[in-house]
Amino acid sequence: MRMNFKLLLCMTLTLTMASCNNTKTYKLTYVYGDSRTTIKVKSGEVVEELPSIETKTGYDAYWTIDGKRVNDGLVYDYGENKEAVLVYVPHTWKIVFDNDEHTRINVTYGQTIGTLPAIPSKAGYKNGVWKIEDTIITSSTIYNWDKDTLATLEYDKESYILSFEGLSEDNNIQIAYNTLIGALPAVPEYTSDIKEHFIGYWSIDNEIINENTIWKYEENKVAKPVYKAFSNNLENGATINVMSSIIQELYDAKEIIPSSDGSSLLEVAKKYINKENNLTNISYKLSWSEVKPFEYSIVSVSDNINFQNAKKYVTYNHYINLSDLKMNTTYYYQIEGVDGKYSVLSDIYNFNVSDGARIMSIDGIENFRDIGSYQTTIENKKIKQNMIYRSGNADGITTLGKKQIKELYNLKTELDLREKAYWTNQSYFGKDVQYKHVSNEQGGVYYIDRGVDLDQTGLATGGATIRDELLTFVDSNNYPINFHCAIGRDRTGTLAMLLLGLLGVSEADICFDYVISLINGNAKAKDEVQLLELYNNIYQTMQYIKNLTGQTKFDEAVKTYLTTNFVGSNASAKVGLTNEQVDSIKNIMLEDK
Repeated sequence: MRMNFKLLLCMTLTLTMASCNNTKTYKLTYVYGDSRTTIKVKSGEVVEELPSIETKTGYDAYWTIDGKRVNDGLVYDYGENKEAVLVYVPHTWKIVFDNDEHTRINVTYGQTIGTLPAIPSKAGYKNGVWKIEDTIITSSTIYNWDKDTLATLEYDKESYILSFEGLSEDNNIQIAYNTLIGALPAVPEYTSDIKEHFIGYWSIDNEIINENTIWKYEENKVAKPVYKAFSNNLENGATINVMSSIIQELYDAKEIIPSSDGSSLLEVAKKYINKENNLTNISYKLSWSEVKPFEYSIVSVSDNINFQNAKKYVTYNHYINLSDLKMNTTYYYQIEGVDGKYSVLSDIYNFNVSDGARIMSIDGIENFRDIGSYQTTIENKKIKQNMIYRSGNADGITTLGKKQIKELYNLKTELDLREKAYWTNQSYFGKDVQYKHVSNEQGGVYYIDRGVDLDQTGLATGGATIRDELLTFVDSNNYPINFHCAIGRDRTGTLAMLLLGLLGVSEADICFDYVISLINGNAKAKDEVQLLELYNNIYQTMQYIKNLTGQTKFDEAVKTYLTTNFVGSNASAKVGLTNEQVDSIKNIMLEDK
């Protein structure tokens, strides 16, 4: 460092020229290391410029007199000689550690860091260290970063040995954790009279591995050979959708919407009100691959892993078509390949069917569907399927339709919601199906109220009729049950709304379920005006039930509505079911997930 001698010269001249002045003169000595420079200053005189300071990385530097910092423009009023000492002060910074707690510590430049946070263990890794900008740090590391820094963790990957059952140690592979296994030795040939049907794989803990498998094991492993004749073309555990494109479009647009036009659900429905729409759920092509084609295959499909009541399909192809799958259901399947006197079983595979509308095709009946296909809001419960069906009338059912009803759905009860003129002595579904109708000669209940001009009972005045309808569902011996009116829309839709609500189905799904009828067969709306009118009927009825009962959750509102002893102006709305009867319906229709 150099003293500013020009400044000193000027100050000396000033002092000489002012020698006649009586102001006292003092010595100011600048001390910087071993260097000392002295100037003369008068009391009260301004020291305009202190000597320049050599910068030093990581430090602040300044002049001090008597331990106090002084700057340019110093007024010398000490009344004695003084020393100005140059002081260097190290910066203080923060280290942020990249752990779960984001630990922070203060550090001083040029000094040791001190205690570091503990290094957390990490599965499959060892020798963890803290690093700042690729430099390993410890408690004794001198902090030489002139800034705040981030300390990151770095580990060495553990290395493990993969050996192969039946092969020598020469085939062992050393693999670092979280890296590709890489090339594997050939699997020994399958020893069997039908070995051509099999291909060998290596497996670890019953999971197939290959060269692209990432090593995630925290110990040495032994790979064992497995031999498969089949490979699944559908990813195990995948979810499939079997709703028609139109129904899927409606389902994607479902919402709890106000009683007005312009909703996404109604906008979609408008596109299909004057068209012949095929809304039936589609079949799913379940396919697989075979190492060598078998003579034929037998495929077992079940909704439980024990294959109870499994359906069996015989095929000479590598696929089967599955129709009328239950919604919101996991299916399991197993393939048995047959070649002469030999047969080979595949692994057990599974897939899931998404939730949504389950619409079936019954010859001679329109609008036939399962109300149990929706999710319930009741915790840890799901709605049973193949228990309650809704449809249009059964007058036109064919012999084939009756066969479908008996073989596929084992129907036990038909509940007719039509007026007396349509009552019959025997179910159209067949003599083995009991026939029931409501006692009200005007038939089942519509919405909130239908008005005197139509001479029909509405929800606000038809409590006794609703009780009559629901008593059929209280008795478990009546199941499976189909209920219908003339076209399966209004009276059927109102009863479906009550049942779905009681079972915890969301208002959005109930609206969606009702709108299906408005684009389906004879039930569909004739124009946009009627579409909105009909939709509002069901929507406003749900709001009426919530307002009447003071409940915000619709399942609770429905139960309260069915069991409350209404009086006064609401007396006609009294249904009169007991809590036990309502709970009986729920117990029959709900099961554990």
